[in-house]
Amino acid sequence: MNSKRISILLVAFAMVIGLGLPILVNSQGPAPLSNVIVTTAQKLPETALTAPERAPSRPSSLAGLQDELAQLVAAHKTGDQTKLRSYSQDQNIDLANNRIRVILEMDVSPDAHPTGTPKIETVQQSDGKSARIERAPAIAIRPALAREIAATGAVYETAYQNLVQVSAPIEALEALTKISGVRYVRLPYPVAPLEIPPGQTKGLVPLVGNVTSQGVALTNTNNWHTSGLKGKDVKLAVFDFGFTGWAARQISGDLPASITLKDFSATYSFSPDTPNYPHGTACAEITTDMAPEATHYLYAFSTDVEFGNAVNDYINNVSGTKVVSMSIGWVNSGPYDGTGPINTIVDNAKNAGIFWANSAGNNQRAHWSGTAVQYGGGEWITFGAGNLQGIGPSPGYVWNISGGTTLRVFLEWNDWNVGRTQNQNNQNYDLYLFRWNGSGWTQVAGSVGDQCNTSVPPLEQISYTVPSAGFYAVAIQRYTNVSCPNNFGHWMQLHTFNSFKDSQGAANSFWYTNQCNSLLIPSDGDSSVTVGATFWNEDGTSPLYGLETFSSLGPRNAPGGGDPGTTVNKPDVVAPDGVSGETYGANDGTNYANNGGGFFGTSAAAPHVTGMAAVMWSRTPSMTLAQLVGSLKSQALFKADGGTCGGTSPSNNRYGSGRINLDAPTAMELDSVTAKLTRKNKVRLVWQSANEFNLIGFNVWRATSKRGEFKKLNADLVGAQNIGEPNGAKYKFVDKSVKADKPYFYKIEIIHADNSNAWSDIKRIKTR
Repeated sequence: MNSKRISILLVAFAMVIGLGLPILVNSQGPAPLSNVIVTTAQKLPETALTAPERAPSRPSSLAGLQDELAQLVAAHKTGDQTKLRSYSQDQNIDLANNRIRVILEMDVSPDAHPTGTPKIETVQQSDGKSARIERAPAIAIRPALAREIAATGAVYETAYQNLVQVSAPIEALEALTKISGVRYVRLPYPVAPLEIPPGQTKGLVPLVGNVTSQGVALTNTNNWHTSGLKGKDVKLAVFDFGFTGWAARQISGDLPASITLKDFSATYSFSPDTPNYPHGTACAEITTDMAPEATHYLYAFSTDVEFGNAVNDYINNVSGTKVVSMSIGWVNSGPYDGTGPINTIVDNAKNAGIFWANSAGNNQRAHWSGTAVQYGGGEWITFGAGNLQGIGPSPGYVWNISGGTTLRVFLEWNDWNVGRTQNQNNQNYDLYLFRWNGSGWTQVAGSVGDQCNTSVPPLEQISYTVPSAGFYAVAIQRYTNVSCPNNFGHWMQLHTFNSFKDSQGAANSFWYTNQCNSLLIPSDGDSSVTVGATFWNEDGTSPLYGLETFSSLGPRNAPGGGDPGTTVNKPDVVAPDGVSGETYGANDGTNYANNGGGFFGTSAAAPHVTGMAAVMWSRTPSMTLAQLVGSLKSQALFKADGGTCGGTSPSNNRYGSGRINLDAPTAMELDSVTAKLTRKNKVRLVWQSANEFNLIGFNVWRATSKRGEFKKLNADLVGAQNIGEPNGAKYKFVDKSVKADKPYFYKIEIIHADNSNAWSDIKRIKTR
């Protein structure tokens, strides 16, 4: 970057849905939607590439407590208001009411089990539409454990497997670590919705009446709708943090006439509708456009514990053919290799036969991964020519971060074992945040968890609310002692939820980025159909065909969190974004870089895929989940190779199999049918299918005259080999019951998935 001072847009993501300033401090949930802010890039002196050398930091002395919480406890004890204010925008910390939502990781099972049934409320709209609200049933834990939690002053909320969620005063956190069976007390895993907010000049314009995403026509799904294929009899769930405006969208026709609302959230309520949670509504608008006859379920949750319970409910309490759309991504909840607790929840859904589409993430330029290399002879790791990872567009340039913005940075490194309860090699890295004071760097925040000989995972995170405008950088330092040798060399990742934008689209959040390997969780998992984003109106523009500059790219980490090398595995497909809708307004045909308005981000892409899957499954209910996924990938329009991220046709780490598309929903036809007399006076029939989108098999019929009575020869259906696939297969049938010197007439009956049928031409054979 050559100019000394460049006007730029900063998109300051809160952990969940805060999109800039001003951000209100009023709840333990996502910060409300607010304005995008303008900032600039500033050139620093060459000496600013390094932080001062210093002795390694001592890890937190509060065993069993996440370091961020330990620091909060220390600030509370000393009355350090400056330090406390730095946590003021954390989604799970409510300083005004002295409450923190935390998760107790248990070594001893809490015996979590539901009690009672959901509380059900039916809401009737003024135009006759209805919605059923089901509030999650209470989850009970061991009475003794519940009493111990209450004795600390904390309030028990819910539990999932070995995780217990409580709302606690700051002064109760240490006491929670001392409860029998508690291994670790932490904040909920960091998580964000994966939309990109529109620019200042366009977007978020209220629309009137039903609005249809441009992705419906672009993907050819509209032609399936014309043929009557709209997702009927398929259950479709959208998992999100909230659905503000759902009632208005239902009245306008942008959500189905009848929906079921599932409330598993401690921070969002469907009725009365909690404001400032519109993201889920925007996603549900797209699934409705793509699959208008699918039965919709909207699941609200806010933490990983609530997410587990919500998915369990969909698995166990909703029957039928099921698909899911989720445009949510976690960081620091696993080794980014497709495993970990969030991925396990999605694995459970796949194992139950549920199709799951998940946004890849918007972190292509808000991510770095690489090997930890020692800087000089000290304890810092190397970034470029120094030991600092500046928050800026390129080395030496930093963004001017506005006061009140919350910087969120997350570190993970390759030191996991299979059980993820103990470290492999006793490695410990610490994460620091520095502020430029005009002549040097001053440390303002740090995360120094103790990973040495403990069950603390190889993770650090900083959430810091900027007191006034300034320039920032992060650095990573090794911690060593006798039992913790730490020899560098680990593959590690930095993520941030602070994203930036310039005239080319997404801009770098860090001086040094790795655009590849930037997937969020659970988009790194095999159970998710992972979806990247391409702008709908640049679909034919070579060489990148509208691929968004923020869309996270593969590959995922190697098993255990290691360097992925050239492995090709993610994303699976890409889908349209930047589309028009009621919630985020109309798109004028111009892209994200030009502030075209509409719904941008991989958040908009994933619901297109889920809606398409519902339509495909409604046409061919007999398809297995694997066949559905295979068919969806095989019809995608391959776009380009994976570039530096790896992969060529048929799949790569930028586009996966390509942009989703549906071939024309024409009736299944046979390419050919032949009938031949064998030497043993038998008739051998051979036929080839053209495609098998909408069939389950064949019957063979025979008559002794062309206009005579045909009789079915096969006792069991000749099953289709490629149900739901665009490619056909070859079939044969031998008729051993013919007599000599007689004419026979044959035809093949084609049985479709909806039990309708079609017939081949009649073939005549005369025996000798």
